[in-house]
Amino acid sequence: MAVALPSRRALALRPLLARRQPPMAACRHAWSYAPRSSPHRLLRRCTSASPATSAIEPVGLGISSAPLTGVGARQLFKAMLFGIDGADRFLPVTSVSVRPAHGAAAEEGAVLRAMTLDDGTKVVEHVYADRLEGLIRFVQLEGAREGELEVVHVMHSSPLRLEYYQRHRLTGERVFWDAPRRVMTEAIDATVALARAAESHAAATDDFGGKA
Repeated sequence: MAVALPSRRALALRPLLARRQPPMAACRHAWSYAPRSSPHRLLRRCTSASPATSAIEPVGLGISSAPLTGVGARQLFKAMLFGIDGADRFLPVTSVSVRPAHGAAAEEGAVLRAMTLDDGTKVVEHVYADRLEGLIRFVQLEGAREGELEVVHVMHSSPLRLEYYQRHRLTGERVFWDAPRRVMTEAIDATVALARAAESHAAATDDFGGKA
């Protein structure tokens, strides 16, 4: 299934997040992906952290929002899609670029995303979006090949909520993820905030651009 990139309306909502500070902005961060055995393992080195605050709580086997209200599934998934090319609005990354993938990944509807972490490390990955399942998969490339693990961003429906977790790409088994829990919590919060803003905008404006 082809990935639907953000609509003009979604792009118009970028300023809503423009003033958002990078997660944990009080510290300087250096982010890097862990060794090949865990390609989506994010590590943080906070140069100003004291021993009491240097411990980082990991995502583990998953992190989920509370049940969501004030937003519908349609706008929530649009906000998730916005995070594909707008990753720098949700995570401490820069130089995000998205273009069509090639080969088998392209046939499955993937796009190729490249971005730079705070420590200068460049990450290249395939991103797959499935509207019917309400999920987006991020598979880091190891050279020209996909790694064995993937990060999943999924929208659950009963109740409506968002979740991030890491799993084995072929078996679907969840794998412990060392990404900082606080950072991914803030990414979820930003996604929900964008979706709620879009929901409010849609409710106040009819299809002709006038007030409802």
